Amino acid sequence: MNATIRRTAVLAVALAALGCKKETAIERVANEVALPSGADPVQLAVSVAKTDVTLGDDIVFRIKLTNAGQSKVTVNVPRLDSRSVSFRVRRSDGWIATVTRIHADISDRGAFVWKPADVKELAPGESFEKDVSTMAIEAGKLAFTASYVRQGAPAPLAGPTIDVTVTPADPKAPRLGVAMETSHGNYTAVFRPDVAYNTVEAFATLVKSGFYTDLKFHRILKRFMAQGGDPLGTGGGDSDYYLPIEANVKLRHTRGVMSMARTGIPGIGKDTAGTQFFLMFATRPDLDRDQCQDGIGYTTFAEMVEGEETLKKLEAIPCSPNAQGEPSVPKEVVQIRSATLVTLP
Repeated sequence: MNATIRRTAVLAVALAALGCKKETAIERVANEVALPSGADPVQLAVSVAKTDVTLGDDIVFRIKLTNAGQSKVTVNVPRLDSRSVSFRVRRSDGWIATVTRIHADISDRGAFVWKPADVKELAPGESFEKDVSTMAIEAGKLAFTASYVRQGAPAPLAGPTIDVTVTPADPKAPRLGVAMETSHGNYTAVFRPDVAYNTVEAFATLVKSGFYTDLKFHRILKRFMAQGGDPLGTGGGDSDYYLPIEANVKLRHTRGVMSMARTGIPGIGKDTAGTQFFLMFATRPDLDRDQCQDGIGYTTFAEMVEGEETLKKLEAIPCSPNAQGEPSVPKEVVQIRSATLVTLP
């Protein structure tokens, strides 16, 4: 049986670098102090709307860019993107993750082609501000450090570390998860940000936006998995970004676990997860990072807490062969009627 979980579509942007100078725009313009040779004239300031938020809410950061130089500069408009704004997240126990996106297309040769971001010109002393959000997916005290990348700059700019406390609305339900109502029953899973923080954040953001409602499972293989989350319903659609691989061995591919589909393109395929996911019917160690044939594996990010009967019904759906002869095309519509965020014990 083909164990490969792939998506065929492609999408949007990633990477670059800039530098940093700890002198304010006012000081720079008023005193006309020359910046060190090669330093980035753009300065970064970061603030947060609220330092206390509820689990499942957005954490809104204000990104402020100031031109501290003597000539106009061009900056890319801040957005969550590895070529713009990313967030380093640290828990009190020292565990660290990164929240980011890769906005790029994939060329015919299988390489990322970065999509240009919106840009803005700043005159000397001028500032520009924009909000960039991430979701509160884990309860507790978290430290966020924003970094900003500007194309053509010498190095990334790092903002201050900002502490944010995330509190569950119900103390008895401190974990975030997803509840799916499908045409063949209900399924509930708890997210595992401890093993795949960025993937959980991206998936939860899509769930909150209503993205998965009315989509379908387009690929089902007995004794393997059910794959869905494609907006086209064909296996060829996805989001306008990619996610870096977060394959792990803490949450293995066992029955009921959720994992992300990706392409198998050499080199970049590991970082091409988007919106498509799959529900495991069986234990498949050949998908885990330490046993996968490609040495990479797939990103698991949630585990079932309810839905065994639904898995049985999904696995029993009769399927026809696809273009490659794989018996995985459902003969009936298998729909995700709704997908919503829930808090769990």
